[in-house]
Amino acid sequence: VYCTPTIANGKVYCGEGLHENKGCRLFCVNAKDATDVWNPPFKTGSHTEGAPVIANGKVYFTGGEDGLYCADANTGAKLWQFPGGKEKGIHIDGAPAVADGRVFV
Repeated sequence: VYCTPTIANGKVYCGEGLHENKGCRLFCVNAKDATDVWNPPFKTGSHTEGAPVIANGKVYFTGGEDGLYCADANTGAKLWQFPGGKEKGIHIDGAPAVADGRVFV
């Protein structure tokens, strides 16, 4: 794991994978006892190096070649994705920021 964990509302969010890894996941566990909140974890095609950001019941996280994801912070259900990839010239590893209803990467 390279991703810095994020703690919010009694949950710990943390991704896995390094730059060269594919097929990684974002995990959400209970901060008190480390039991899975999301089962299964959120699956990505690339890696999740940047620290997730929690805002307004959503978790925003980057996925390397996958671009930017938004999921429900409680269930892990995918809400949307801003796709990346070599053909678009988009590869995002850093942590996103959320302010005034916008997501910055």
